[in-house]
This record gives sequence, structure tokens and C-alpha cells, in this order.
Amino acid sequence: MKTHNETVLVVDDERNVRKLLISSLSSNGYACLEARSAEEALEQFRNYAVDLALLDINMPGKSGMELLTEVVASYPDTAVIMVSVLSTADTAVECMAEGAYDFITKPFNLSEIALRIELALEKRRLRLDNRDYQLHLEQKVREQTENIRVSEENFRNSLHNSPLGIRIVTADGKISYANPAILDIYGYSNIEELNATPTKERYTPASYLAHRERVEKRKRGESVPSNYEIGIVRKNGETRDLLVTRREVLWNGERQFQVLYQDITERKQAEKALQESLDKLSATLDAVIRAIAMIVEIRDPYTSGHQRRVAGLSCSIAKELSLSQEMIQGIRVAGTIHDIGKICVPGEILSKPGRLTKAEFSLIKRHPNSGYDIIKNIDFPWPVAQVVLQHHERMDGSGYPSRLSGESVILEARILAVADVVEAMSSHRPYRAALGVDKALEEISQKKGVLYDSKVVDACLKVFAEGFKLDSD
Repeated sequence: MKTHNETVLVVDDERNVRKLLISSLSSNGYACLEARSAEEALEQFRNYAVDLALLDINMPGKSGMELLTEVVASYPDTAVIMVSVLSTADTAVECMAEGAYDFITKPFNLSEIALRIELALEKRRLRLDNRDYQLHLEQKVREQTENIRVSEENFRNSLHNSPLGIRIVTADGKISYANPAILDIYGYSNIEELNATPTKERYTPASYLAHRERVEKRKRGESVPSNYEIGIVRKNGETRDLLVTRREVLWNGERQFQVLYQDITERKQAEKALQESLDKLSATLDAVIRAIAMIVEIRDPYTSGHQRRVAGLSCSIAKELSLSQEMIQGIRVAGTIHDIGKICVPGEILSKPGRLTKAEFSLIKRHPNSGYDIIKNIDFPWPVAQVVLQHHERMDGSGYPSRLSGESVILEARILAVADVVEAMSSHRPYRAALGVDKALEEISQKKGVLYDSKVVDACLKVFAEGFKLDSD
């Protein structure tokens, strides 16, 4: 049962009506009082806090209308709903004009009465809330005014003592305030000296152009980032990098802008040095990868360029699948060295012109494991060792070395598997002539979803249809 905090007074000279209403309202969780006349009702009002009163208009002695007038005058916080057998519009209008919240005619529906009472109480709550708001508004305004005064004073003190450079500027860029830190950043002695220096001379050329663009955008009402970087020229000609944050503030009662400056010159220099170091490291890694790939080609000259071409095709497939640049880079590295394990296979087997024996093919099939063992301890940022290990696995579990199937083969290895087959069939081998790209594409199309990942095959077919060439990776 829903519990209400409100008390309802039922005023009606008919006992059965009172009992019926009280039973219904009590079941809905309301606390109920009753009165059979206006006099008894006023006594209840004097003894209890009544939130809502149901007043019958036609009662012996003082009428419901007369009682309504007294209740509205003496107990204005009580919501009143008038009840009458008469249902004329004039009566309803008169009741509402006298302060009633609602008007209900007899015979009534209990569900409707419950709803009308709930609506009246909600209206009463809103009215009381609004009255309380109005009563306290003036006090809140006084408090807020004092808070603003204190806040502005604290704000000014914090600006003056801030380690960040701070300016307050008008919409047209005139400086209203500059704290000591900003003067130190620019190398000026006072705000007058800073103001006297043309804006163009305070910026590096590139930053001045960006500044003018921001100004023009603001004039046009366009959005401009509140955080940006600039290059400045100090009084002594030295350039510095600053991080700027711009936001609107109230200054001396006017709309102006607070601009915060943080000197990030040392950070930018460190970032530049770090990037140069990363670039060198990346170039070194690329050189190492190429060197590893050359080891395989020296052992197996008949497949010269195979790994490079597989890497190129794999990356084109990955791009068609909308993979991230990070994944594509990892696929390129894995593709470039995916056959590194062949250095463990005897050279005479790699270059044998005839059909391999079962034992010889068994040695060939070990190259994924050998490749994995060679590079597994290299801390690549990509799963290169896993790709090398799995690039001969097949979707139906018929591949090697672990007979993995479906998505237990990582996506990068599924891509490499398709590219590896296409390149191998398209190129010359000691034991056969090149079969050509068309034959290779026919092979992966026929085995799509069986040996090879369907989405990868579709992407491969698409890149070739759009003009990809194996010798143009």
C-alpha cells in the first residue's frame, strides 16, 4: 500500500458518504479525519494540521461555501475540493473563484476522487514550494551578493599570487589586468609596457597568423577551442612555447576574458627529443626486421621478395578490413619475417626442384615453430610471434602446426595465411612454374570459409579488383 504523509478531512452530513470516502482514502495510505458539519470541521482544523479538505456544499447549518471562505482565509495552506450533487457550471466557477482547488459532483467515482485528490495535493505542494521560494529569495539574493563580493576578492588575490601567467582582456583584446607571472613570462616590467607593445611583436609569425584566425572566428560567432598552444617573443627576443586557456569571467562588473598562460617550452623540447629518439628506434627496428628477412632470402633465394610481397598484400587486406594503424603495422612486421623459421630447414630441401618426400615436408612444416622459438622473446608491441606460429593454420583445423580452427587463429594470422597462399601460387618455385594471380584468387575463392576466413578472402579479392599488384606493395 502506498503511504502518504498528508491528512485529508472529509466533511459531509451523510454518514455513509463519509465512511465510504474514508475507507477508500485510508486504503490509499492517507490519514483521514471526518466532520458532519461546518462547526465540527472548524474544530478539526483547530486541533489538527489538515492538508486537504473534501467539503460538501449542501449541509445543515453553515454551508460548504461559507466554510470554504473561512478555511481559505484562516488555513490558506489547506487544499480544498468542493463536493456537490449540483453540477452547474456557475457553482463550480464560484467555488474555484473562492479558492477551491477542484469541484466534484455526486455521485462520484472513487478512483476519480483518488486521482483528483492526488492532483490537488501536488498543486498544493507546488504552491507551498513557490511561496517558500519567494519568502527566501530576498535572503538568497543578499547571501549571493555577499558571496560574489567575497569570491571576486578571493579571485583577484588568487590571480595576483598564481604561478601561471594571467591576463584579463576585453572582447577586443585590450588588457585590463596582468599578474606578475605573465609579466615575467613576457619579460616586461609593468602592464603599461606590455600594452604598449604591438600584438604582432608578441607572437612568433606562425602563432600570430593563428591568433588572427581565432580573432576573426570569434567576430563571426564561430566556436574557438578554449585551450591552444602559442609561440611568443619575449622583450629580449627569446621565443617561448605557452599553453593557453581562455574563459569568460566577470571583471569589474563587465563581461571580459581570463587568459591563463603556462610556459611549456621545456616540455616541448623534451617531447621533441623523445620523438626524435622514437623515430631513431623505429628506424632501427625496421632495419633489424629487414635484416632478419634477408637471412631467409639468403637461405632460400628462389623465394626472394616473398615475405616483402606477403607483407604488402597483408597490409592492403588489413586496410580494406578497416583495422587500426597499430594492427596494420604489426601485420607488416609479421609478414616481413613470417618465414624466419626456414633458416632451420636444410637448404637443399628449400631449393629442391622435385616433389618433397613426406619426411622432407615434415621438416618444412616445422618452420612456424622454429620461427616462433627464434622471435618469441623479442618484446614486440604486436603479437608477431603468434602470427608467425599460426600463419599456416586453416579455418577447418587442417593446417599446422597446432591444427587450430576458426577464431582460435588470431585475425592477423588469418590475413597472413590468405596473402601467403596468393603470393606463393602467383610466383615461381623450384618445383613448378608460377600459376598466376588468377589461379591463386580462384583457389582462395573456392576454399573461402573452409580453409580461409571469408571476410579476409573478400577483402583480398576486392583489393585486387581495385588494381593491387603483388610487385607494387
